Amino acid sequence: MNKKFLFTVGMAVVLVLVGIVLYLRYKIPNVRKEYENADCISPRNPSRGFYVQINSNEPGRVEKYADRVSLFLMAYDIYEYRDRELPEEKLEELDVFFEALKQAHAKAIFRAAYGFDRYEENDAASREILERHIEQIAPILNRHREQVYCVQAGWYGPWGEWHSSRYTNHDLKTEGVENRVWLVKTLLSALNEEIPLGLRRPSFILEAVEAGCDIERLGFYDDGLLGSETELGTFDEGKREETFEWVQNNLKAPMGGEMPKPNEYAEVLNADQDFDLLNISYLNLKYNENILDSWKETEADFNGNGTENAFDYISDRLGYRFRLEQLVYPKRVNENFFGRRQRVELTIHNDGYAAIAAGYRFEWVLETFDGNEVRVPDEAGRGEKAPYLALDEVGTDAVYIAQLDPRLLRDNVRSVGFRIYREGDPLTDKECVQVVNAGIRYEDGVHELLVINGEGVVEAR
Repeated sequence: MNKKFLFTVGMAVVLVLVGIVLYLRYKIPNVRKEYENADCISPRNPSRGFYVQINSNEPGRVEKYADRVSLFLMAYDIYEYRDRELPEEKLEELDVFFEALKQAHAKAIFRAAYGFDRYEENDAASREILERHIEQIAPILNRHREQVYCVQAGWYGPWGEWHSSRYTNHDLKTEGVENRVWLVKTLLSALNEEIPLGLRRPSFILEAVEAGCDIERLGFYDDGLLGSETELGTFDEGKREETFEWVQNNLKAPMGGEMPKPNEYAEVLNADQDFDLLNISYLNLKYNENILDSWKETEADFNGNGTENAFDYISDRLGYRFRLEQLVYPKRVNENFFGRRQRVELTIHNDGYAAIAAGYRFEWVLETFDGNEVRVPDEAGRGEKAPYLALDEVGTDAVYIAQLDPRLLRDNVRSVGFRIYREGDPLTDKECVQVVNAGIRYEDGVHELLVINGEGVVEAR
């Protein structure tokens, strides 16, 4: 046998053995922390939950509810101007209301209509007038993008609900369709592309998509929610289950509405099931109060783990509900022989009815010993930017990964945490998203997960 070959094989074996020894010598063991299932009530998180409807000329009422809700339906009544341009003072009304929302750390569901308290003459005198009103209003909504949760495509009919209108009460295959599609296209063109648009029925979304509109920006507002088999005309006759399936498979934009009357569909177990199927994110706190009061008086077993108060259970799951499941982290920080970066892996579960609204992101946050923070993008392999959080992962796990420089950790970093935020929003506790797990320090929108002492030992909080 060739001596050179034997020497080569021998050296290879030696190098492998040396590598194994060095690996075992410098290997940093990982620790796995399992979080207990959280049964606490969700905090007042942004872009989800109950809303209160307030007229745009009553901004002072926002403060009254600001500690209970993070959403307000801004009802912009332009009945008096259905035949002319909006005056400057009516437009300034919007700026004042948005400032009130900003001070309250809240967002708006915006709807304009030619009358919220009457049932006649609820349309603009012409499409030209309506279009001019949109041209006047849209720049203000775009300017206050951070305070806009979504826009509901009102404008047609009483309360802007697209019925009993001169523009929609036509042959559904001709002029009515054309007017609806025209309004959707006009709004999508005028509004910032990050502002989602809600339509009154899923069938109206289909019309718009067939006409070339972007389905990613479209949701629907169901003001007949749980009202009947068809949701008071929201769904086509006999297509309830088919509509549920289509919503699940196709719609990403926020969806919500109000419940008009108590009936079998509004019973708690059915409501829970339907809200999950419809991805409900927001719900009227005032309408219908009889239904909400009945939920408060009802105990039910929703998941086989025992009875819970129905109101608490359902309200807790409107929109997203993020719960920490598992954290994997190194036992100590050490710049080892291989210069290996330190890996931290966090698993988050969404228990809510819906995904979080578009625009929210996850980032790792390192706090240094001198009180500064270092913001680190997630490295879970889902794009160059930090990913949208669980945008299409309702009811599933989302894993977030940090690969951190051990020299930075050892010399400068006191703690490792994370933040869930929306681009453009202030990085405060009320604008950022808080998970439902108890006992985790939450400050300036940051959840503290790990602390590192002067010796490089890592401990979970």
